[in-house]
Amino acid sequence: MDLLLLIYLLTILFKIKNKNLKKLFGDNYFSQKQCTLLKGMLAVLVMLHHISNAITGGYLFRYLYHFGVFGTVGFFVISGYGLTVRLNQDRGNYLKGFLPNRLGVIIIPYSIFFVIYFIYAHFTNDCSLSTALRSLYGGDPIVKNSWYITAMVYLYIMYYINAKLFFNRNKNALFILGNLASIILYMIICKKLHYGMWWYNTIHCFFIGIIWAMCEKKILSFLKKYYLPALLFDILIVVLLFTAKDKTQRGSNINYIITLFFALAFSVFVPMICLKIDFSKNFVMAWIGTISLEVYLIHGLIMEILLKSDIFKSNEILFASATVLISLSAAYFVHIPIKKLCCLYKSLTKQTLKSS
Repeated sequence: MDLLLLIYLLTILFKIKNKNLKKLFGDNYFSQKQCTLLKGMLAVLVMLHHISNAITGGYLFRYLYHFGVFGTVGFFVISGYGLTVRLNQDRGNYLKGFLPNRLGVIIIPYSIFFVIYFIYAHFTNDCSLSTALRSLYGGDPIVKNSWYITAMVYLYIMYYINAKLFFNRNKNALFILGNLASIILYMIICKKLHYGMWWYNTIHCFFIGIIWAMCEKKILSFLKKYYLPALLFDILIVVLLFTAKDKTQRGSNINYIITLFFALAFSVFVPMICLKIDFSKNFVMAWIGTISLEVYLIHGLIMEILLKSDIFKSNEILFASATVLISLSAAYFVHIPIKKLCCLYKSLTKQTLKSS
């Protein structure tokens, strides 16, 4: 099992380029290309985390049980940052088609996966359509791990409302506070509905992405002077909080609070490390990054199917390897029609916006 983890780590390190400690990368340190690569790494990390929950083998691999939070933190930071950078560039045009474009590219794939999961559940567990639909708001969606999609739909809608009402190039206190309030509201709702903690223990990292993009010049100016001590301090905080999180009872209030601060510390680490390391030549993770959403949504189904076989149940290495390879292959083939549908949708949306 540890061999699989080693392969993952070597793949991450493939063709990376690093700067010396006195130099930082330029404006492209957190570019769309770099973020796509990061999404590929994070999607595989989340998949390995879920695999580790289903097996017991491997000295190091089993510790991935605790690392799922790293993946979702990264996704939320990247999303908050990317949206805000584009909003700063051109508020008017960006907001004009914001909701149709942003919601469409996640709802279309999610709808396809909902059909796939429903067909599987119907024939294996006699799941009815009404039951599948109710699962969408019951805290346990039929599409495994799709709580993230629900969170992003909510964040996109609230982000648009706050940007429409409050965003201004010079005064953005209300825009920032509005997004923070929206995230806190989401946390409260999830907790009141008794959803699993994973629904809301990292969503606030979306806010860190917003803040980083809004204050980027000031942050980079500071880091050019104090990068190494700032990085070491952040790593120390991440390690201490991660250790404390691991030693507290999962699901308890203290564990939740520690996780919140741990996620904040790690969310700062993500763009900071990109200032020193360029992943742009890593074509393997670049490819996975383009299908990261499909990988994220399909691997749960692949795991469930494989675990129904005694062959994979009895051989953890075979199960883990098959999950990774089949998930990546299936994600790629599902991505092809999804990409075509999304392109068609964007074209129709663009024509509609022009005519309106």
